[in-house]
Formats: sequence, C-alpha cells, structure tokens
Amino acid sequence: MTHAMWMPDWTAANAYPRANALRLLQWSWEFLRRSPRYQTLYDELIRPFVDKNDGGFDSDAARNARANMEPRDRNALAIFRREFGVRILPPPPESSVEDYIPEVGWVRVLEGQVNLSLKVTEIGVVFDLSLPLAPQIEEAARWVEEVADDLRTSGKLPGVAESRNRRNLWPEYLRLLDAAASGATTKDMAAVIYPRLDNDSALQTARNRLKAAQEMRDGGYRHINFKGKKAGVAI
Repeated sequence: MTHAMWMPDWTAANAYPRANALRLLQWSWEFLRRSPRYQTLYDELIRPFVDKNDGGFDSDAARNARANMEPRDRNALAIFRREFGVRILPPPPESSVEDYIPEVGWVRVLEGQVNLSLKVTEIGVVFDLSLPLAPQIEEAARWVEEVADDLRTSGKLPGVAESRNRRNLWPEYLRLLDAAASGATTKDMAAVIYPRLDNDSALQTARNRLKAAQEMRDGGYRHINFKGKKAGVAI
C-alpha cells in the first residue's frame, strides 16, 4: 500500500475525524477506501470506464475489456459486491465522507415524507410488495441497526456501552494505517502516537493496534453497518 495524496498527515491527530463525528456507514468507508485491494481494483475495473462529465459507468465497455476472463469475473460491479459488499457504483478511494452519500438500496426510509407521528426511538420503512421481499428485509434490518447504534451513542437509546464497539479507537486506527502507507515503522508510530507510554509499551501498542486496524480495513468494516459490536479488536 502506498500513501495516497488524499490521506491526511498521520502525525497530526486533529487531521482525523472524531469518533462520533461520522455515521457508522461513513466509518466503514474510511476503512474500505484504505484497502490496497480496493484501490487497485478500482483503478483497473472502474476508473477507466467512468464518464468524467456525468459520473456514469460504461458497464458494456468494462465487460468487453475483460472478455477473456471467466464469466463471473467480467462484471466489475459484481466483483465489488462480492469482495467488498459495495452495492452501488464503487466510489473512488479519494472520495471523502462528504462526497460519499450511502444509498439504502432496496429500502426507502421515511423521513418526514408522510404524515406519521414517530418517537425519537421509532423509524418508518416502506416495503414494496411488487419487489422481492428478502433483500428489502435484509437492507431494512441493517439500516435499523445502524440508526439504533447511533441513538445509543448519542444517549437517546439505552443499550450496550459505546466502548463495546471500540469506536473510540477508529480515528487512531486510521492514523496507523496511513502511517504504514507512508512507510513509517512501528517505532515511528509509537513515538508519535503514543508519546506518553514508555518505549516498550508504546511499541507493543502500535503493533497490536495496527494489526487491529488492518483487520478493520480488510473486512471488519463490513460489520460496522450491521452490528457495530464486532467492528474492531481493541488491545
């Protein structure tokens, strides 16, 4: 993994979002876009076929460019769905969380669109009975779990303590990933990120949390949207 121009200066803690500043889906994007595999596949399969004017994707051209591949590998979008769980046109890695607007997919969430009286702890979802129900229910469950987790974090909904999902460490994880991408050693990370710890403790902490950060980047991010509790390993 090489350091990309869009990555913040890892030595500056204030260059990274606070733990509660982003929605859970946005946090998953922060980890995913740092994946070397995602970056490589995006540059190979998506970027050459995205219209620079309207952002549209030429799926036919992309498929023709891979005509010599196995059928399951010709569809670039299917590869991203299979490998990364991305159900929309994959955003470029340089897209910030402000640019990346997650789509619910099958589910249309009611937010003031109808005359309903909902409590803070209630949410309305529309199911279209003319479409397959299974994917609608699956997407609805994921969305509801994300909203519930945000409500717990804000203190509006009693539940599992925030520390259980280790969200407080996610900004630190991003710094470690960016540090590694820039070529910094764990000794460098320890000195900059954990200056208050003694040398041995700082070095061990840097190693352990870098490993946890890499696990988040390489697949753990997919659990953030679903049940945040599994989303990281705190050391």
